Amino acid sequence: MAGKDSSRYHPGLGLPPYLLSRNYA
Repeated sequence: MAGKDSSRYHPGLGLPPYLLSRNYA
């Protein structure tokens, strides 16, 4: 769930949601 939120806030990065969630965890 948190990963999807991260992808929504950072769509320009183009990275998978799980990577975003790990970076912002």
